Amino acid sequence: MNTKWILKISGALLAAMLIAGCADDQDPAPPEDNNIEEEVPNDDTPPAEDETEKDMEQDMEEDMQKDENNMEEDEKDMEHDMENDMKDENK
Repeated sequence: MNTKWILKISGALLAAMLIAGCADDQDPAPPEDNNIEEEVPNDDTPPAEDETEKDMEQDMEEDMQKDENNMEEDEKDMEHDMENDMKDENK
């Protein structure tokens, strides 16, 4: 019975402290600075290399092969897990 009242009182006190702490807003927000200069890129930097269509196709093919390999591995793992589950159920 005592713990029930202690929890109720401490919960009410905690809520009151949170409300009082969050309501205190004496520091106003700093003014916005609209005079920020935008950075201009250097003209000294070389332009990025354009990727040719052949490179893009090759990258896509490599990604597709990786995905296929990952799918095959996942499929094998799932089959192995299912076999283990079946063995566990039969025990």
